Parts: sequence; C-alpha cells; structure tokens
Amino acid sequence: MFLLEERGINEDVIIENMRGFQSEPESILGEIRKRAEMYAVHCCSGEVNGFHLLMALCRVQDAIAYRVMRRCGIDVASVRTQALSYVTGSPTRRADGSPRSTGNLPAPAQRPKVDRPRRDPSTNPRPEGDPHRSQPGTPASDAARDPRRQSGSAARAEAPRAAEHGLSARSVPVEELGRFELAKREYPLLTRLGRNLTMLAEEAGLDPLVGRERELDQMIDVLGKRRANNPCLVGDPGVGKTAIVEGLAVAIAKGKRLPQKLKNKVVIELDTGSLIAGTQLRGSFSEKLQALKNEVKKAEGRVIIFIDEIHTIIGAGASDGPLDAANELKSALARGEFPCIGATTFKEYKKYIEADPALERRFQPIVVDEPNREESLTILQGVVRQYETHHHVRYAPDALRSAVQLTHRYINDRCLPDKALHAIDLAGARVSRQARHVVTADDVASVVAEAAQIPVEKLKMSDADRLLKMESYLGQVVIGHGEVISRVSSVIRRNYAGFGSHRPIGSFLFVGPTGVGKTELVKALADFLFQSRDAMVRFDMSEYMEPHSISRLVGAPPGYVGHDDGGQLTDALHKKPYQVVLFDEIEKASREILNLLLQLLDEGRITDAKGKRVDFSNTIVVLTTNLGSDVLLSTRGGFGFGAEQDGADLELRALADVRRNFTPDLCNRNDEKLVCRALTRNEIHEIDRLQMRESSCTLKREKQIAFE
Repeated sequence: MFLLEERGINEDVIIENMRGFQSEPESILGEIRKRAEMYAVHCCSGEVNGFHLLMALCRVQDAIAYRVMRRCGIDVASVRTQALSYVTGSPTRRADGSPRSTGNLPAPAQRPKVDRPRRDPSTNPRPEGDPHRSQPGTPASDAARDPRRQSGSAARAEAPRAAEHGLSARSVPVEELGRFELAKREYPLLTRLGRNLTMLAEEAGLDPLVGRERELDQMIDVLGKRRANNPCLVGDPGVGKTAIVEGLAVAIAKGKRLPQKLKNKVVIELDTGSLIAGTQLRGSFSEKLQALKNEVKKAEGRVIIFIDEIHTIIGAGASDGPLDAANELKSALARGEFPCIGATTFKEYKKYIEADPALERRFQPIVVDEPNREESLTILQGVVRQYETHHHVRYAPDALRSAVQLTHRYINDRCLPDKALHAIDLAGARVSRQARHVVTADDVASVVAEAAQIPVEKLKMSDADRLLKMESYLGQVVIGHGEVISRVSSVIRRNYAGFGSHRPIGSFLFVGPTGVGKTELVKALADFLFQSRDAMVRFDMSEYMEPHSISRLVGAPPGYVGHDDGGQLTDALHKKPYQVVLFDEIEKASREILNLLLQLLDEGRITDAKGKRVDFSNTIVVLTTNLGSDVLLSTRGGFGFGAEQDGADLELRALADVRRNFTPDLCNRNDEKLVCRALTRNEIHEIDRLQMRESSCTLKREKQIAFE
C-alpha cells in the first residue's frame, strides 16, 4: 500500500474509484494467480508476497485493480517497475525522485507458501530454449532453495540467457518479459510502433481462426522460404485477411501445426502511419526505417512483420528523399532479412504492387476468396463464444444462420463473413442494452433490415406465406388485368424459390396504350414486395435518346466532366438495392442503353464508370412500351370500348409489332412479355369509385369536408 500512498492514493480514493465495477471473473482471477506464482518462481521466492501480486495486477489489463489504478491516474508501469526492484534488491527511488534506502523497506507480510509440486526436469512443460527454465545446480535453482540468495545470484544467472532473447543486463529484468515479449531497450521501434500479435494470442486476446486452413498453410510455406519469404494476402475487404495473420499468431502461441523454424516467432503488426509520424525533417524517415530494419535483422529471423494495407508503403516518406519505404525495403525483402506479411485488396494490388515489377517479385500473392454461406456459418460458430463473453448474452443457433442468410441476400456492398459478424455483434450489443440474455433470429433480422433500409416485417415474414397472397393484394389495387397479375405473381414466386439465379427477382415487358394501368401495377408491386410505393426509381427514356446519355445512368468515363458525380441508375441502386426499376417508353432509348439492359437482364449486374459492380438481383425490372397501341385501340369509336376483334388475336398482333422494333435478345431476356389491354367501361367505373373513396377520405381527414 505504501507504493500507492507515495503517489497520493489512499484507501478512500481507491474505494471511490471502484464504484460501478462488478465481481472479478473467475478467468481473470486465475490469470492473476498464475502470474503471481510465476513471478514468485522467477524471483526465487518461496512464497507469493504482495509485490508479486502487485506485479501480476499491473500486467493483467482486464483486471479491476488495473483499471482502478488507471482511473486514479497512476502510472502502472512505474508501479510495476518499483515493485520489481524491491523483490530483486535493485536500488530504487521514491515517487518524488528522492533515493530510497533498501534497508528501510517494510518487511513483507507472511503469506502462505506457493503450493507447487516438485517437477522432474524431463517433464518440464516449458519449451526448449525457454530463458525462464532453471536447471539443477545453477545459481537460480540454488537461490530458489535459499531465499536469502535470491537478490544477486538469480539476476546474475539469468543474464546470459537474457542476451539470447535480445535483452541486455541493463534492460528490464528477464522476469518481467513473457515468452513472446520483446525488450523495449533492444527493440524500441518494434515495441513502440508495433502491436505484438503473438503476445496477444498467448494472453487469449485474439479470436481463433476457423475455416482458413488452406490459406494459412500457404502462408506458412511462403514464410519458410530462404529468400523472398514474404506472403501477400489479396482479397476483397472483409473476407478475413487480417484474421488469417492473427490465426498464425495463435498457432505460434499454441505451438500447433507449425514447422520447427516457425516456433517461438513473434508477429508484429506495423502501422505505416505510425512509421511516418514525426519524420518531418529531411532524412529522418530514412533513418527511422533503417533503424527498424536493423531491429528486425538483429532478431535473426525471430520477428515477422505484418503490414495491413501493404500498398501504403509505396510513396510513404517519398517527400523526405528520393526513395520511399517500398524502395528502401526491397533489398531486405529479397534477402529474407525483413520477413513481411502484407494484406491488400485486388484493386490496390493491381494498381500499386503489380505496377512495380521489382516489388511484385518480392511478394508471393495468396488469394483469399469470400467464403460461401456454409463456410461463413462455420466461422460464426467458431467465434461466437467470444461475442457471448463480450456482450454477456447467448446466441440462439438460428440467429447465426439468419445472420449469414440475410446478410448474404440483402447486403451486397460487403463480404462474408465480415457482414455476418457485424450483424451478430450489433445484435448482441442491442440485446445487452435491453437487459436481455438471448439473441434471437428476430434481433438479427432487425439489424439487417436497418442496414439494408428495408422494412423489418419483410424479413420476419415467411416469403411463402406472403407470396401466396400476391394475386389477392394486387387485384384489390389494380382493376382489370387479372391475367397479367397472375403471370407476374407466378414469375416472382418462381424466382423467389431460387430458380432465378443471380438475375433480377422479375423482369417484365409491359405492352399497352397510355393510361391503362401499367405504372400503377408497377407501384403496386413496389408496395407489396418492398412495403412502400416509393420503393421505385423511374427513368423516362424520352430523356435518354442520345448515344452519350448512357453516361447519365452509369456515370461519365474517367477524364470527362461529371465522372465524380456517379450515375443516376447506379447511385440509386447503391443507396437502395431493393426496389423496382422502371424504364418507361423503352422504345425511345438509345441503342447503347438497350445494350446495357441486355447485360442487366441476363447477368443481374452492371459496372459503373468507377468500376464498381451494381447488383440487381434484389430488384424488379420493368420495361414499358406503347408499341402496338394502335392495334389494341383499333375498335369501334377508337376509345377501346366494346372491341370487335378477338382479344387473343389483338395480343398476338401487338407483340408482333414489339418484336419488329426490338432485337430478339431484348425480347427474350424478359421473364414475361405482357399485354395490358384497354379497360372496359365497367372497369373504368370501378376505378372511379376507388378514386372517389380515396379522395373523400383525404378531404375529410385534412379539410373536414364530407360528401353526402
């Protein structure tokens, strides 16, 4: 307690800052106990005293005591160092900087002996070459039997073995370093700029790797090369490139599935931004980078550098001198003196890495593809325990399956398993906030619905139950055209069942004169499928008659005015990928737009001017045309009432007129070509009654005007 009192922290301050904390988890208590006993053994002490316990508390960052000290404003590192100096007998200073006499140290309170069985050296669990293992007959083992000799003999015995791990006698004593921890004085840049993934994995700070054994094996093979041992993970964002590197760190920490040459390696994640920071002066970046290379080289292959977004090293520090980071690292990468794992996307790899052949041959690309739904579900099942521990909830089995299925279907701008993990993570946070304990499929559906900007009822309702009522709903909204509604419903049910592959949910060509209800049917489809009549984007093709007008839909090519503005069609689908797309009066569109529609209807996707793919697999695509209207209106009086010719014959003649004006490809790419006949007199009267009823309700609600 006197170490804290020197810093102005008494019991009242500690109790005040402990408010709000719950009981310590059993796993944290076990880790603290294990570390305290380890410090007692390394310090050749026959018992665990308060200093050992304090050092253990200062190392476990998830412990309540560690967080309370940080909340009190205590420098935890200085407390740990001062406690270590007491148990090793080193000279110390008080918190105010004045020297302390070791003879005035308070006597440690009597503690129970450490209950540890005597081990046979042949069954020692520590790996060969571990600097912390004591052999019989050494000064360290003698000091363990005689606590009075622990201060001097133990430190001198550990000094030679400390040098094997890059530790000098003047650095932090070896008892303070873990198996994969680097000495700060020997490796200042690596410890300050990097993140030790292997040490985090040893402390269970990383998630396990699930389902990426092939990519992990490929990376291990490349790392085992004598020269140019630099793998580069290439894949879309969110497919799990960083998780593979973290999986390597976990494998090293556990010592599983690894060749002998990779055991006891240390994986350091390096941030390019941190490397550039503070290098404003000319030559400072090169000096800093050279120092980093020297540290990696001094480790003699024990350190593996991981650089996420590896393409950022190209051009980094170029303003400082003639060479950037990539050029300065080329020679070290080629000789195997700078083992490096890179990660980047296909686009960045092609733009930056492939553009420099000398740099490209230093790296061995490893393609990381997006996992399918079954593989993604396996990944979620493997890491769900970490999310349950973090949120203090439990995930129902159907919640994980719903996360994969719903995100795969409704979120197209991200990749699995990242989007599924995001869904269960946010759902767990929401359930925890609501003081519930089980995350269900409905909770995941709510998260996905918000991300996809679609009503949650659409996700929670069974497609089969909803689609069976499609004709009934559309028949109440759209008067007439019963056969058209029936055929549209059949196509949508068929494609929803999975027969449509990646094509749109439905693609239709509506043929008929103006005013018969083609657009009204499209709005009714949007309302039924997407719960909003506004879930529709309409393009009047009379505005797209010129060949260059296609740039208005997909964006202008690079170098042209408006390239950064995007396209009207592609931007609309990026913002809301679940809606009805209506191309009105398609016969007026330019040939370039018709060719674009061929790809859209066949593949279910197009590429905008920026090279980004736009998915149409969750849309309804409708083309309308007035071709054949003369045939359909060729009745007595010219108003479409009481047609004298047979209806089937009129439809055939109207469709023949359509085929004469459109290419066979465009006609055949639509799921159905539907003729909307002219309305009869009775159907028009029914529409009048519906419109009057709706207008009456609106006037009564807004203007308090009622019709008698």
